[in-house]
Amino acid sequence: MSMLDYSKQKVLIIDDFSEFRVSLKGVVQQLGANDIDLAPSGEVAIKMCSKAAYDIILSDYNLGDGKDGQQLLEELATRDYLKPTSVYIMVTAENTTEMVMAALEHTPDSYLTKPFTKALLKSRLDKLLTKKLALEQVNRAIITKNYPKALRLADQMVAAGSKYAMACMRIKSDLYLKMADLSQAKKIYDLVLSKRPIPWALLGMGKLLFAQEKYQESIKQFNAVLQQLPNYPEALDWIARIQVITGKPGDAQKTLQLALSITPKVSQRQARLGDLARLNKDYDIAKRAYRGAIKHGKDSCYKNPDSYINLVSVLTEEITSGGGIKNKRLSSEALTYLKDLENEFPNDKEIKLRANLSRHAIYHKLGRDAETSKYMQLSKTMFTELSESASGLASTDMAGAYLREEDYDSCQTILTKVMEQYGDDVDIMNSIEMIIDDKEAFAKAVEASKVNSKGIQAVTNNKLDEAVGFFKQSLAVSPDNVSFNMNLVQVLLKKCEQSEDKLASLEEAEKILTSLNRLNAKDYRYIRLQQLQRMANDIKIGSN
Repeated sequence: MSMLDYSKQKVLIIDDFSEFRVSLKGVVQQLGANDIDLAPSGEVAIKMCSKAAYDIILSDYNLGDGKDGQQLLEELATRDYLKPTSVYIMVTAENTTEMVMAALEHTPDSYLTKPFTKALLKSRLDKLLTKKLALEQVNRAIITKNYPKALRLADQMVAAGSKYAMACMRIKSDLYLKMADLSQAKKIYDLVLSKRPIPWALLGMGKLLFAQEKYQESIKQFNAVLQQLPNYPEALDWIARIQVITGKPGDAQKTLQLALSITPKVSQRQARLGDLARLNKDYDIAKRAYRGAIKHGKDSCYKNPDSYINLVSVLTEEITSGGGIKNKRLSSEALTYLKDLENEFPNDKEIKLRANLSRHAIYHKLGRDAETSKYMQLSKTMFTELSESASGLASTDMAGAYLREEDYDSCQTILTKVMEQYGDDVDIMNSIEMIIDDKEAFAKAVEASKVNSKGIQAVTNNKLDEAVGFFKQSLAVSPDNVSFNMNLVQVLLKKCEQSEDKLASLEEAEKILTSLNRLNAKDYRYIRLQQLQRMANDIKIGSN
């Protein structure tokens, strides 16, 4: 370890206190590093990481106003600025459970509590850099998305008896999941768990069993994680999902509340709790959770307009026909959040539409006809302008406004179209079920989603031809469903990887991908579409 050459490492130090930045720079210089940059905030750090690739990042957890260290780590990973070859250490002056768990949940390479000595920093960096160097070729293959090469190199390290063999096994399982090769991922989990119950393998096996709808077996794996890491948030998340599916939403709410007692700053978990509490008609908890999601998401890359819209919906539901001070308070808070929403997303036409639809709901509940009419007309115009680019949520909101106006034909026309495109989206289908008139069409869409799930299960078992049959069967009912189409593309590309005769499957996949070019870049499925397009292109290049 003493042979490491720190002069070749590019370092970034992030702290809101200039004295600590300068002090830590001096310590790192004593280790031999010369190329050292300093950032006073998370926002500045993101800009610097967008322009340069750092080998070592030392970030304080508490960065004052703006993004904290956890949100910085989230965004660097999301934007792909944090490469597998980088070392990221989270630093904090506080050692609270909330901070430690929040940081560990987003997996920095290490965690240091102030004050720490030069010897401790060097020991930690030496260990991490030695590991990174050993895995450098594997990680560089991952960076270039050459997953087969990364798997081959990882296999070579395992066969050679590398001290990082277990790390290679974990990398392999992650890569197989990215490649949707669940059967190979399961083999790795089985092998690792046959030796000892390692938490990451238990968690991975739990996810696989969940995908296979083996919920009781799945929950045993997540509970086994909790035996070793009590109150580990991600395990609690998965347990809550199973509790919802198995008809125990009350238990699921309690499980998420436990997770949030450990990590209250995770905005996505706050939003999920809000959704569950709303389902359980626990409106006080729902409001508190959505407010938390908004507060902690404000400086996060996971900032989500749905938390604003859902909070406003809960506040609107509490408005009564009796009027009075309570109505004034509820409507005032709701309208304020809608204004905040538009300020946070100033150039998003769909969010403007959804805000106006929320205003329509508020004024309709208050019985203020002039404002109700105004926002209905605005919403109609905006919805028409968005045309095919309107999301399932925006379309469902528009249908709800028509329902309030008792324009049932317009409501049902929109819902039928949404149902065909989003039959696999449980949340959207749940919102449609209560107000759709064509129950037969709804039942067919639900059945198509079940058939699609059978296709996913077949992929898990590496029965690719069977999976193709299921996906095509679901598409016969819902040909415009984007997720069904992408599932078929993915299994066709997987067939290309496993067969010498690639041409027919590749051509069919490319034809479907071309039809999906209509997908809006803001659609939550757009990233997956881009990944599939890259996979198809890589296969095409490799076959030439």
